[in-house]
Amino acid sequence: MKKRLLFLAATMLLTMTTQFSFAQLTKPKAPKMRLELNANIPQIDFQTPNLAQIKLEDDYNDALGMRYRIGVGVDTYITTQNSGLWTTAENGDKFWQLKIHYPGAEALSFMFDKFYLYGDSKISVFDLSGKELHKTYGSSDVLDHGQQNLSLCYSDHVVLQLIEPAGTQSSVLEMNQIFYGYRGTGNPNIAKDFGDSESCEVNVNCSEGTNWQDEKRGVARILVVDGPNQGWCSGSLVNNLAQNCKPYFLTALHCGETSTTANFNQWRFYFRYEATACTDPSSEGTLDDNFITGCVWLSDSNDGGGDSGSDFLLVQLGSLANEASTITTLKSAAFNAYWNGWDANNTAAPNGTSIHHPAGDIKKISTFTSTLVSSGWNGNGLQSHWRVTWAGTTNGFGVTEGGSSGSPIFTTNGGNSRIVGTLTGGGSFCTATSQPDYYGKLSYHWTTNGTPANERLKTHLDPANTGTLVLNGSANPCGTVTPSTYCVATSSTACSAANANEYISGVELSTLVNLSNCSNYTDYTSMSVTLTKGQTYVLTVQPQIVGQAAGQAYTDDEIAGYIDFNDDGDFTDAGERVGYYLAGGAGSSAFSFTVPTGATVGSTRLRVRISYFTEDGAIVPCGTTIWGETEDYTVNIVNAGGSSGVEENEALAAINVYPNPTNEQLTIDLSSLEGEVTLNLIDLSGKLVQTQTVNQGDLVNWNLSGLASGLYNLEIKSEVGQTTRKISKF
Repeated sequence: MKKRLLFLAATMLLTMTTQFSFAQLTKPKAPKMRLELNANIPQIDFQTPNLAQIKLEDDYNDALGMRYRIGVGVDTYITTQNSGLWTTAENGDKFWQLKIHYPGAEALSFMFDKFYLYGDSKISVFDLSGKELHKTYGSSDVLDHGQQNLSLCYSDHVVLQLIEPAGTQSSVLEMNQIFYGYRGTGNPNIAKDFGDSESCEVNVNCSEGTNWQDEKRGVARILVVDGPNQGWCSGSLVNNLAQNCKPYFLTALHCGETSTTANFNQWRFYFRYEATACTDPSSEGTLDDNFITGCVWLSDSNDGGGDSGSDFLLVQLGSLANEASTITTLKSAAFNAYWNGWDANNTAAPNGTSIHHPAGDIKKISTFTSTLVSSGWNGNGLQSHWRVTWAGTTNGFGVTEGGSSGSPIFTTNGGNSRIVGTLTGGGSFCTATSQPDYYGKLSYHWTTNGTPANERLKTHLDPANTGTLVLNGSANPCGTVTPSTYCVATSSTACSAANANEYISGVELSTLVNLSNCSNYTDYTSMSVTLTKGQTYVLTVQPQIVGQAAGQAYTDDEIAGYIDFNDDGDFTDAGERVGYYLAGGAGSSAFSFTVPTGATVGSTRLRVRISYFTEDGAIVPCGTTIWGETEDYTVNIVNAGGSSGVEENEALAAINVYPNPTNEQLTIDLSSLEGEVTLNLIDLSGKLVQTQTVNQGDLVNWNLSGLASGLYNLEIKSEVGQTTRKISKF
């Protein structure tokens, strides 16, 4: 038995221990998700948007075949702390419920800019009869960037219900936007909603699609989020010359020209959304089950949606951190995806097809039998597009519509056809079948839109700059996906109070916060954090001894953190040990480090470890120790100018604003700041509503009773920097 003095670590994860309860050693059984309707559930009512004005806007855009808008958004600030009703069952399970009424909506979509569920906690959406309207989400649906959505819930009056089993760490949910879906949502209760495209369209599994069964598997419909708008577009998974299964997806820039990083995180990509035969199914059924949430912007034409170029947008499905799991999902039997090939030669195809989702409908196919014509778009004076005129076929006269935007046009190539363009728009309709459509040339996407690498498709599809201009498609261009294999690191002594093990009870790095119990090794690589090259961060590792309070360690316990910055599968390169602490010595277990500018972009491994020097020897990243614990996490490295990953100044982070929401009085605690502080209250249109200048350390009481209800941004400017807090006035 080892004899050591207890030592209280100097640095503790105070933000975590005050905000969350500790995780439990055993997980309780998840309760069945059903609606437990309580008569006292609070309700938030929203006003129906101006549908007449929306129709005028849609009529104009639809006539051009532009992105098909289906919903408009309202900004919210709804959390489980400021809204809804909490109840606790006799067994300790906690229930949170909230009613939302948005009169007349075909469907409601709920956007969360913070979405963290732990253990067996579950959230779902029900109508008032108890019918579940969305797939139940749990901790496995938490994404590395912390955003998520519950979209296309077919009702205008719903109940959100969160269940946290007894002892589970508290969820963190912040809903920042609700979309009011008013058309084309797929609601089976709305006449001509599912099957919203025109009657002449041809299902991809009619005879016209017989020779296009591979290519269709790469095409998906996109539920686009672009600021206050939600709509449908189309696009395709594309192969690249590295043949590494990167989940690159090609569509049109105008589908998301003003989308932010946060918007892209909320996009959805639906694969296999198609009829199983030539005839339309009677209802949507489970066609919409196979989707991937989120994407990362990679490059685009930077041309005003085709006004001065070829109108392309390339994204990576999922996130950089979950690339391997995204590839696995795409290759699964449920998705059966296909990485389509392409041809970057400026050669007019004599015949071929386009596969698309008009009006967000099930997958359709349009056929051309006359040679494509080189053209411009919307008078841009360039030869940036292919002009196509469609042909009538056995089962209809496939044209394009809003929702088809971004879809691929293929040239026929004896069974392995290739993409030669992506749809910008045009004038074809079932009542105007002779009118042409315009597809941005893939050859123009390649290098012609601009000099910067992120304005060229070639940058990602020919990463080694081979000069190759043609690539076939593939169902499995990378073979078996195998993640990097890291060395084993664990300990041999069972966790118990009798053994008095030391272990890691908390880890914090930028947005990554995790509290845990004693184990010999835990794989937390499903949890990730984004770090920016050249930025400095603090990694805090909280020790604990079984049966003792958090923050305690033994004298001669060693704590270390490692990041595989060059992503070569080990932690042995210079600078990859980002922190070290010997308990009882100088320093603390809060490690400051700077991400090297030469770090490899993408996902890699973070390892934290604690061991006992006296019996285990000097701490190393690999191998089995007698005492201690090891935990692994995922780190996503981005270039400067990508996701910031910059931590807020501690003094700014310590500012306390309460109560929030508020009806009248708002208190702002500025005791952490020094010098003069300017407070600006700004409404969501950007208008400055109120302002005042105060001194350091003030406790400011601000009367908001004269303001209209709604959301406001409180901008706090001081000598150490500035921060913004979202305020809800009711």
